[in-house]
Amino acid sequence: MPDLRDDQGATMVEYAFMVGFVAMAAFLAVTLFGGSVRDLFQNAADLMP
Repeated sequence: MPDLRDDQGATMVEYAFMVGFVAMAAFLAVTLFGGSVRDLFQNAADLMP
């Protein structure tokens, strides 16, 4: 009988949750800070001769 408490490694489901979380965090970061970063780079470009 297998030991139900044996958790030797991450399963595919756990990897899917991690990938989903990272994708959601990246989407939120781009949504929240994308405009500010664009403006920052645009201001730097405008200062160049």
